[in-house]
Amino acid sequence: MRARLLPVLLVLSSAALADDELCFSDGTFIDGKVVSTTADSVTFQPDGGAAMTVAASKLDPRCFYNLRNHAVGDDANGRLALAQYAFDHKMYRQARVQFRRFRKIDPAAADTFIQAHGSEIHEGIAQCILDDAKADAQNGNLPAAREYCTSLLALYPDTKAAEETKTLLESVQGKIDAQRAKYQAERGQRLDTERQDKLLQAEEDLKWGDTIRNRALEKTGTEEKDTLDEAAHKYKLAINRLEEMLKTSTDDKLKAEAQPLLKTAKESAVNCYVNNAQYYLSRGDYPRAKAEARNALALDPNATAATTVIDEANPDGGGGYWARPWRRRG
Repeated sequence: MRARLLPVLLVLSSAALADDELCFSDGTFIDGKVVSTTADSVTFQPDGGAAMTVAASKLDPRCFYNLRNHAVGDDANGRLALAQYAFDHKMYRQARVQFRRFRKIDPAAADTFIQAHGSEIHEGIAQCILDDAKADAQNGNLPAAREYCTSLLALYPDTKAAEETKTLLESVQGKIDAQRAKYQAERGQRLDTERQDKLLQAEEDLKWGDTIRNRALEKTGTEEKDTLDEAAHKYKLAINRLEEMLKTSTDDKLKAEAQPLLKTAKESAVNCYVNNAQYYLSRGDYPRAKAEARNALALDPNATAATTVIDEANPDGGGGYWARPWRRRG
């Protein structure tokens, strides 16, 4: 069981500090109040203890990013430094956000920085994407590897990593094609191509959904919710393909393979919807909490966790929810 990593409640000024959590890189945390932050440290006062200064290198990168983001204000150099920090920790979306804020504060300096370092930034991002693609290919997650490769070639076609990516993509696609050929040969019959492809695509969607959901374990708060949304979308694609194939196919072997995949896809999607329903409920956003819970119940009417969310999201619902963690892993 991983240590609890709840979203850090951030402060907007030192005049009205709220309770905070300082999350460390090993997954542990302490409660207290943020006193101040610098580009490479946080001064924090634990509950019932003396203030202490903690190096950013010892903190969870997203925790430090969030704390620093609210403290930088309109300091152009601070925004640029935070963009670099996010980039170094592979938080590329956050790096873009910070650089845009840097550009808004000092457009001339931003243009100068891009001229000097734009190529280096693109090369760095491309190489990180290629490394992820290689790792997925090595682990047998070919759909994920292919998606990384195609994204890299679309976004950074002129980088050094692009040439190696083309070779990797050819290899990955060849393996996927070989799997498809083996799939057909093992059945000893010519299956309807469209229905067979739906099953294969559903398998890929399901595997890709699992990959995305696993990444959610490394995130907190809104980022975790957004990642689970993306995973649920992949699971829903798999569900739609499988249900359509089951309605139209007359091949019993194909149906026998599709049934357990459909069950798994629904269970995984329900887990994502319930987790996000609990996220919204913990923040008092009852309409969205109920909407996510209803998405879960549409797939599994017996999902008691979703029913509980709807009960507690109603005006006369119980308040005991706040006494327990909002996160529930499946």
